[in-house]
Amino acid sequence: MATEEYLLVEEPKSYAKEDILAFFGIPPAPDKALEKNIKAKRQFWGKRANGVGGRAQAEAIKTWIQKLSKLLEDGEFPDQPIVHTADGSFVVVGDPKSAAELADQLEMFLRQRDWQNVFQVARKALETWPDDEEVLLYVALALSELLRDVSGLSDDVVLWADRATTAALEAAPRQPQAWLARARYALAVGMLPEVDSLESRAAAVGVALPTEAYGIVATSAFRAGNTDVGIRQLIKQVTVSGGDPAVRSVATDAMIAEVILPLLPIGDKKMAAAYVEAVAVAAWIAMGVPESEAELIPYRIWAQQASGGVFIGDLALKPFLGVLTGFLALPLYAKAASRPGWRVLRDGPTDKKTWRQWLMIADGHYVESVHAAARGRFFWQEAPGARWPNQQQVEALISSGQLTVNGKPYVKK
Repeated sequence: MATEEYLLVEEPKSYAKEDILAFFGIPPAPDKALEKNIKAKRQFWGKRANGVGGRAQAEAIKTWIQKLSKLLEDGEFPDQPIVHTADGSFVVVGDPKSAAELADQLEMFLRQRDWQNVFQVARKALETWPDDEEVLLYVALALSELLRDVSGLSDDVVLWADRATTAALEAAPRQPQAWLARARYALAVGMLPEVDSLESRAAAVGVALPTEAYGIVATSAFRAGNTDVGIRQLIKQVTVSGGDPAVRSVATDAMIAEVILPLLPIGDKKMAAAYVEAVAVAAWIAMGVPESEAELIPYRIWAQQASGGVFIGDLALKPFLGVLTGFLALPLYAKAASRPGWRVLRDGPTDKKTWRQWLMIADGHYVESVHAAARGRFFWQEAPGARWPNQQQVEALISSGQLTVNGKPYVKK
């Protein structure tokens, strides 16, 4: 007989009602089976604690069972939310008695990623204190944070977030956090024109936007295809924050995702210049944040190689020209017989003139890793992100006569 699935669940997904009940197999079992299921799960893991292995794991699950069963010892689930305290206990939380208590509860549920209780507490607070300015602000911030961080929320959450952020901004138009909450909502539902007008509207009432809001405006600009505006907003966000490392970290991610990766693979001189400039901006943004600086290393290496010249001429001819011209012609020849790294890579592993140089560029792990997340592909790739051919594969292609020139099959005349 197969073990029932709920017996093997090691801990509840969250401290919301349905997740704790699911920990004890309710549903698919009916509510009246709760005590029976608690007993069965307790005894199952009691045996496993004396099994061949995994004893520490079994003891941990036994602790979960004891704490949650004590909470539900009367066989009925409480109506109020449940929180997991620092000492490992579970406590039923009563309704907040003030705006300050409401803020603490919402923050606690947000940190525990208990989205259902965030929504339930927020909605009840709006019904209890519909005109309280502080309550409106706290609820607007909490619900807009849900929209920012959680996908697949119900239409009810979106509707209440709209109401809360609108009401908070109307009640406290000089409160920067009210503008932030509305910015989060507008971006989440795709109201880009509203996001774009936030800064000017806030300035009209003498309000400077919070740091996070500039990142939201930047994201809106990127989505609308206004890359330059987005970059300026990220720079402004870092500046307004005073160089806060957390802000720099998020802004670096945005630069990589929204600016750098869309420029890969580089297809022409204009794209190459834009890529080099974008990487330089990202490097400034990441300054002083070790993990962000490390993440940018491959992109910076490729920026240097992409813009640098790669000699594709006759190596045997260079010393002959040097001697013949007193080395005066060498710089001219080197320049004439060179191509930028981005072009060598673009022309591919079978280019008649540059396949050997292609191998030199592609051989490094960094350059290929930079292109792994690129949205486009080289003509010689099967698909974006596909692995590049290694040296043996390239040499096999060359020996079989599969040469190209400017991306097209080479036909010997």
